[in-house]
Amino acid sequence: MNNPKKYFQFIFRSDEGKDFRNNVVRTFFIIFPLFIFNFFIFSTIADLDNYLIHSALSKILVFNGISPYSQNISLILENYFSTRDIVVQTTAVVYQLPIYHLFLYLPFSFIQDPKLAFSIWETINQLLYAFCILKLANIFGWNLNLRKKVFLIGAGLASYFTFLNIFSANTAILQLFFLIAGIKEHKFGRHIGSGFLLGLSTVDPFNFFLPLAILFLFMLRNEQFGSVIWTSIAIILYSLIGIIFDSTWFLKMIKNIFLDGSFYPLMSYGQAVKFWKPDMILGELVNVIPIIITIWLTLEFARIPKNSFENLFWILSLTICLNPIFIMRNSTYASILFTIPIVFVLFLWEKHSSGYLNKGIYLLLLLISVIYPLIHIYIGGLSWSKLNYFSNNLIVSLFLIFVIYWVRWWVVKPYDVSIDN
Repeated sequence: MNNPKKYFQFIFRSDEGKDFRNNVVRTFFIIFPLFIFNFFIFSTIADLDNYLIHSALSKILVFNGISPYSQNISLILENYFSTRDIVVQTTAVVYQLPIYHLFLYLPFSFIQDPKLAFSIWETINQLLYAFCILKLANIFGWNLNLRKKVFLIGAGLASYFTFLNIFSANTAILQLFFLIAGIKEHKFGRHIGSGFLLGLSTVDPFNFFLPLAILFLFMLRNEQFGSVIWTSIAIILYSLIGIIFDSTWFLKMIKNIFLDGSFYPLMSYGQAVKFWKPDMILGELVNVIPIIITIWLTLEFARIPKNSFENLFWILSLTICLNPIFIMRNSTYASILFTIPIVFVLFLWEKHSSGYLNKGIYLLLLLISVIYPLIHIYIGGLSWSKLNYFSNNLIVSLFLIFVIYWVRWWVVKPYDVSIDN
């Protein structure tokens, strides 16, 4: 079909092109209203500072050769925004992430209107989150009808851990997408694609550290070296691209991390908890929590069968639930990963139960991830930005851990049987 006229007729007039036309129309009626909402409403209430700062850092790195790890980066950013009549809180900015993290913001830095750039960024993130849900269902072999797709995507976007990451305009959803897409590519044996996607899932290695570590250990344990090797190659390539713009970026990043020291393990675990939750009364015993979590995950990793993707997602789900407690940061960035255990638990629950139990788990997860934070905000008279992330992350983590073990012990099979059976 090299003739453009025939191609045009095939798409717009033939019966065979009807599905294509319908998909285009449906896509338009999803993306356009979403963009309009982001542009006229969400951009006026969201916290644009994080997005604008990282967008500016990417631009001055590439075009001005200014390192984002510079000690006077706050002053540089202040001067940058003052020439553009944009008010951004730049005090105490310390960049501590890999330099290739900024490459995600670079395309949007070319858009002169910050509101337009932000709206496009948010629309892409919201669509990618929907793809995350659908990709997870595809990995599990879960055939979702339209009603369940709409429910899962809608509830996921409304959950506090997704909404607040969208509100903060960070890279959490992008990183989640790269992680899930990389796992999917790995499952179907496409190791090169898996490696480059999983390499991008390290743009914030601190918040995703434990899940990524468990994922790669699982692959190595099963002698699935292809994706691990290609992930290593991808990270090296991304780092080398960063060296073009800042030859010593890695050393500067390490320096900034140690100079800050406001998070575990650069301070004791008890100090990290009090740093984010000053009113919490803690004894010295709290410092053993990371040790307990490490032993817990080690024992579970050692005993779980490692012969299936469902077993991978079980140990990965447990790790994700323990991750916010382990890293101890008053942030929802790492909690975007809750999407994985929630979809996994719903899949297994629906696969092995029916009736009111099936519907009950949907309601419980909706209660803790959407309704409870809203009640918390209403009763406390808080704004979304003032929500206590620490307590919400803890409640969701503990509930999901309970459900994960419930699924393992009562809904499916004991430890000596693979949950694929």
